[in-house]
Amino acid sequence: MDWKRSLGLALAVAALALILWGLLFAVRIDFPPAASAKIRSARPVMVSIDNTGALSIDGRRSSLDTLESDLAAWAPDKDRPVLLQATDGLPYKTAIPVIRKLEATGRYKVGLISKDGLGR
Repeated sequence: MDWKRSLGLALAVAALALILWGLLFAVRIDFPPAASAKIRSARPVMVSIDNTGALSIDGRRSSLDTLESDLAAWAPDKDRPVLLQATDGLPYKTAIPVIRKLEATGRYKVGLISKDGLGR
């Protein structure tokens, strides 16, 4: 047997020995279980406002005066996003008090959509 075959055989035996040693005497690592994050509903709260200024929260009638208490009762999670749906042509001066009231209640994830729907 020439020296190249001897060296290859020796390397193969050494690799096999390392694999067997690793399988038999491997160090076991116990990781602590991961704390699962609470999965939240991604469904936003829909606050609708029409041209007369009438408000509704997820289809329930509300008003600017009762918006804070209605949100606390019907959608208590303040991290839940709010979509303010307005009819086309609604003046900003009608929507701004609603947005300010939402911010006053601690709701900062507010999006605006038109009555026609998203992206139109």
